Amino acid sequence: CTAPWKSDNGGAIHAVDVEVTVVDSTFVDCAANANKRSKGEEGGGAIYAAGDASTLTVRDSNFTRCTAPDGKGNGGAILAEVRDVEITGSVVEECGCGEHGCAFYLDGESGGARTLSIRDTYFGQNGDPNMKNVIKIIGFEHVELAGITAKDNANPEGYEAQAVIEFSKQSAVLVANSTFVDNATRRAEIQFYGPLGDYRNFYIGYAGPSRVPVSSWHLRRGR
Repeated sequence: CTAPWKSDNGGAIHAVDVEVTVVDSTFVDCAANANKRSKGEEGGGAIYAAGDASTLTVRDSNFTRCTAPDGKGNGGAILAEVRDVEITGSVVEECGCGEHGCAFYLDGESGGARTLSIRDTYFGQNGDPNMKNVIKIIGFEHVELAGITAKDNANPEGYEAQAVIEFSKQSAVLVANSTFVDNATRRAEIQFYGPLGDYRNFYIGYAGPSRVPVSSWHLRRGR
């Protein structure tokens, strides 16, 4: 599945100002188109969702070899600029991007920042020569990543990403019960940008009372 040239974003699903729910679905070899006229973000190889009224829910779904366009394409599997995002029990493998988020590019700032939850989801062998990260997350008020496994990303052709997960402009973040194995990153598995004060509510550990402040962990802050 490939996005038609007039819509560019979203190889299988292109949705604006609607509630999108995807359950028990499979996306294989989906691709977004590059459009030099586009002024916004480009990408969403399988799914593109945008708008202040939009939400995105993905459950028990698989994304394989989905791609955003070379150059400035973001979100190999999903590009979402929406209010709320919930992704659970899914698998993202061998997806690529021209820049950010070879798996997911998730922008709450553009959609009226609210909440993001990614649970029990596997990311494997996602990569591209020009990639910067596997998951890019921007501007959500509350982020919870739990039960994530990221393995062998940025490795298929010896590529290197800056990070597996990159955060910008978050308010409260919890990363819990997650595993990172054999990912080729130049800087860190998790990287965050912005003033350190923006990350005073950034925790890594188990979901619950034993959370650990980000300052206690060896994470890298972007310049």
